[in-house]
Amino acid sequence: MIVQRIQQDVMFHDETLTPELAARLPLNDVLGLVSNFVYNTFMHEMFHMKALFYPQLDAILHELGSKLYDGVAPFPAENDLHLIIGSQFSNVGGHSRIARDFLQLKRHNLVVVTDAFNDQNDEQRQEMMDFFHPAPVLFLPRGNMAFKVQHLVALITNLRPSHVSCFNHHVDPIPVVATLAAPVSKKIFHHHCDYRPCLGASLGEYSHVDTTTELQRLCCERAPRHESVVLNIHDTLINTDVVSPAYQPGLPLNTISAGGASKYLFAAEPAEASYPHVVAQLLKQGAGQHHHFGSLGDAERAVIRAAMAAQGLAWERFVYHGNVASVSASTATIQNAVYVPSFPVGGVLVLVEVLCAGAPVLFNDAVATDGEYDFTVEAHKTLLPEQYLRWTASDQLGALLAQLAADYPRYAASSRDRFLSSHATPAFLADLATLA
Repeated sequence: MIVQRIQQDVMFHDETLTPELAARLPLNDVLGLVSNFVYNTFMHEMFHMKALFYPQLDAILHELGSKLYDGVAPFPAENDLHLIIGSQFSNVGGHSRIARDFLQLKRHNLVVVTDAFNDQNDEQRQEMMDFFHPAPVLFLPRGNMAFKVQHLVALITNLRPSHVSCFNHHVDPIPVVATLAAPVSKKIFHHHCDYRPCLGASLGEYSHVDTTTELQRLCCERAPRHESVVLNIHDTLINTDVVSPAYQPGLPLNTISAGGASKYLFAAEPAEASYPHVVAQLLKQGAGQHHHFGSLGDAERAVIRAAMAAQGLAWERFVYHGNVASVSASTATIQNAVYVPSFPVGGVLVLVEVLCAGAPVLFNDAVATDGEYDFTVEAHKTLLPEQYLRWTASDQLGALLAQLAADYPRYAASSRDRFLSSHATPAFLADLATLA
């Protein structure tokens, strides 16, 4: 495993995890070992927000999958069938919405869900079918990982697709093993929009699709053999005609943040990286209201309320929206909106939605306290508009809000211009066509 730092790589190596395991242990035992190792590393606090790669584990997956199609002739490119294979999908989150956009790559599509741990219920499955409608969704039968790999290989062999796209989650080896040697015209590996590359990220058998130039840079350093494309993030459901109302001088700026609780830290005591502390400082230093899109539990909201109360701020100035159908449309209902991206974990698609609405961006550019490379900060910088403001400490927020108010139309126009040039549908389709 490689952990990316500012000046160096640190390699963590387990000598027991070698490709020879493929010959010594049953398939399902090897898949389980690999999956568990990934889970135990990327969920560990010492690796929080570090760019992780697993070339040692990918070598095992390569050994498992390299001979699964021996003797199978290449599938004709004119079959024009595209399999989109993922661990799970939902109606929220950037990764799922990008997978849905990949339905535009080919005329005929089938979505395949591995359900690697057999934990998806009927309601979740219906949600996924509704999400991808009218494209069909197939769920691999319940069973262990080895059974699912074998079933997926049989499915691919019988359907003979021209394209397969892997959207697996970090711990799921099934799509990688089952597609690695598939004799299709194009194999695509789509990296997660956030900061954790996963199993398969170092394999050269795929055309790798990244969502930021920073992620592309890291991945190409780790796997210099593979074809790599930056596909600017996009969602066909973003209404490009929705734009925030014109700036009204004399009215306060209203700040916005978006993302579930996992994107933030909720320290009870004041701390620079604590979301409740930053919300209180935004309101104390000049914002009229602070709006939050995304799910926060009662406990998280209670911490925000306490932080505001400690500053003598009325609770009504924090406006909680929860999950919304469209962040861009919701942003456009807020006068003099300013977007403060989630921190310490950014959200890519939501940033694009806010750019569509033309809201200026106030970006947290704080350097990690331990001096290590902070992947999520660096990756999201590549998506920002040409004109934005940055903060590294909460005592800067008042001056920055005043600077935005003094030149709001220029910052708003820059956000909108970035969306139209990079993330609107024509730009996305042109980029997507390069994968056909």
